[in-house]
Amino acid sequence: MDKTVERVAAYIKEHNLIPEGCKRVIVALSGGADSVALLLVLRDLGFSLLAAHCNYHLRGDESNRDAESVKALCNRLGVDLEVRDFTVEPKGGESVEMACRRLRYDWFEQLRQNRQGSVIAVAHNMNDNVETLLLNLLRGTGIAGMRAMLPRNASGIIRPMLEVSRAEIEEYLASKGQSYVVDSTNLTNLYRRNCLRNDVLPHIAAHFPDYLQRITGSIDNLRADWCLLEQLCADVIGKYILDSGDFNLQRLATEQPQAAEILYRAISGYGFSRAQAHDMMSASQSSGKRFVSSEGIQASIDRGVLSIAHEYSVEIVKTFVTPSDVNKNHSPYVAYFDADVLGDDYCFRPWQPGDRMQPLGMCGRSKKVSDIFNDAKISCGVKSAIRVMVSVDKVLWVPGARRSIHCLVTPETRRVLRVEQILTLAR
Repeated sequence: MDKTVERVAAYIKEHNLIPEGCKRVIVALSGGADSVALLLVLRDLGFSLLAAHCNYHLRGDESNRDAESVKALCNRLGVDLEVRDFTVEPKGGESVEMACRRLRYDWFEQLRQNRQGSVIAVAHNMNDNVETLLLNLLRGTGIAGMRAMLPRNASGIIRPMLEVSRAEIEEYLASKGQSYVVDSTNLTNLYRRNCLRNDVLPHIAAHFPDYLQRITGSIDNLRADWCLLEQLCADVIGKYILDSGDFNLQRLATEQPQAAEILYRAISGYGFSRAQAHDMMSASQSSGKRFVSSEGIQASIDRGVLSIAHEYSVEIVKTFVTPSDVNKNHSPYVAYFDADVLGDDYCFRPWQPGDRMQPLGMCGRSKKVSDIFNDAKISCGVKSAIRVMVSVDKVLWVPGARRSIHCLVTPETRRVLRVEQILTLAR
């Protein structure tokens, strides 16, 4: 077996990148050296493959040349190929490069979902990873940026060639007599990565010939440190997460000297920055502060509790039971009603400003539903998801908080309607 193939096989096994039972590997195939080598290596290892090629039509005839090249290669190898033509329209100030990235990864994920049991593989190599570390470092980064690319990212996309250098890839293709296309934009300094690759790294290599291996070793060490830190922070932050999924910032600030860093690692996945995490902790004793992440997710602080506007799916389960089945110690998301008094004229809807209810235990006095939510310390995300139960113009029940004096189960009740509202965290 070729040494490059052996190294990739060992890397796949070490990180369990292609689990047993995987039906197919979807290979992102541009036609360049890296992706062509990845296709050949995975084919040599006996995996069932589907090649996926994106044509953005940004380089005129050269783009079409690349598409024809991958078609010819896949025909010769007997590998299935999907080609997608894109019209690139950047959104929200993103660059053309980022728009292309968004388009291709969205499409790759569609291919994966349409083929159950598949994984997506991309051809990032050792050089790419070292460049990523240096670019992140020059922009200003923490340990997450310095551990560079992972063998498998958060979306499940795998990178089997992260510890194979570009020189080894070219040597492998030459031994196979396999040609590949060259993107002419890679030869220019149009992008910062190209500047680093074409101008800076050759100077480093002249003085430090083994810089790739040395920096890759540092990346491995940083990755191990990052994994340990993530686990430790997850263990700590768990003590400050309420049943609602909100964060008790007051306790966190009081008990943890590095509270902002701990919080940052818990909320960075939503697109919140380190600076925002520090601002949140600075406001941990207050109410009313609001934040919006880079992904458009909102968060707010109320009485020292941070609520992130999670998305919930809501299921309402209704069953008829006997009075003897009524559980007096039921969940606040379960309520019982006299079915005959209630009748069929009721519905479930989002709460509205101005809604009032006559809660049980208040001698018939009414109270704003907004105040009922606040008293029960219901988070913003849960409030948005909850469906209050209404009959005509009366609010009968605020799930998770209180129920009204109407349609109560009494000794005279013969039929009982049990209603349960189930909220499932979608994000």
